[in-house]
Amino acid sequence: MKQTLLVIGSILFVLTVGACSRDYSTAPNTKGSTTWRTTPGAHAKSANGAASQMPALYDGDVFIINSKELSETASGSIIERNPSHNEIYATNDLDDEQDFLPVLDAIQGDGFNPLWDQILIVFNPGFPPHQFTSDDEIEKAAAGDDPEITLVHTNEVYRCSVVGAAGRHTFAFRADNIGVIAMTGGGVFDPRSGFVVGAGDFRCASNITTGPLAGLQAGEGIRWKATELLTSSGFKCVAADVARTAVTDENTVVMNVQFFRDGTSASLTAKVFVSAVDENPDLPGSQNIWIQQVGCDQATVNLH
Repeated sequence: MKQTLLVIGSILFVLTVGACSRDYSTAPNTKGSTTWRTTPGAHAKSANGAASQMPALYDGDVFIINSKELSETASGSIIERNPSHNEIYATNDLDDEQDFLPVLDAIQGDGFNPLWDQILIVFNPGFPPHQFTSDDEIEKAAAGDDPEITLVHTNEVYRCSVVGAAGRHTFAFRADNIGVIAMTGGGVFDPRSGFVVGAGDFRCASNITTGPLAGLQAGEGIRWKATELLTSSGFKCVAADVARTAVTDENTVVMNVQFFRDGTSASLTAKVFVSAVDENPDLPGSQNIWIQQVGCDQATVNLH
C-alpha cells in the first residue's frame, strides 16, 4: 500500500446479517439506465482512449475515478522510465465491463491525474473468483507456494483521477450471513437520476428452493451486479412480519441485482437493499440489509 495523500470518506466493511423474508410491490426508477461507465459505449474498447468513469475500491472505500488509456507507445515509455506509477488491479480490461470492482493501490487526490499500470487478476484453478477490497489482500493472495491468483502485467497505462461524486452516493459492505448468503461489494448510486453501479461477490451456504433465487445450491455463487435502481420495494424480514416499504434516498439504495452462480452462465435476479438506517424498528437490532425472500438483519453500513 502506498501513502494516501487525500482521504475521501470512509466506508466500514464489518457487518453481520441473517433471517428470512418475502417481498411485495416494487417501483422501478425509470429516470436513468445502469451501466458500468458514464461514457456512452464505454464497454467497447476505444481506439482513441476516450475517458470514462467507474467506481473503484481503495482499502474498503469506494471512490469514483475517471480513466483514459494511453497509447501503446506512451505506455511502454512510462513503464520503462517512470517507476513511480501506481497500480490498478482488475479482473477484466478496464475498457470492458467489470465482473468485480477494480482495486487501487493509492489515492493521490481529487483532480490530480496520476499514471496507473493496469494489472489483471487471474484466479488459479481451484480458487473461486471473488471481490478484493485492497491491494494488501491482492498481494497476499498472489504470494506463497500455492497462490490463489496470478497477476498479469498488461503493459497498459491509464491516466486516472479521483473525481467528485456530483450528488452521487457511494456504498460498500460485507455481509457474512444474509439468511444463507454471504455477500461483499459496493458501488455508486444517484436517487435523482436513477443511476446505479454495483458489483461484488456472493456465496450460497445451503440450497434455496423458493423465491427468485430458487435453484441456487450450497457452495454456488461467484458474483453479483446491480442492474437497476428501484425507487422503492415492499419487503418482509420474516413471513409473519407486517409488509413494509424501503425507499431509495440518501440513506438507502434499493436495486435489482443479478446473481451469477458460476460467473458466466445465465443469472438469477432478486431485489436487494442496503441502508444506513433501520428499515424495520419493530424487530430486534437494526434491519438494514435485505435480499428478496432470503433475509434481512442487522449490519454495519455507511453510505456517503
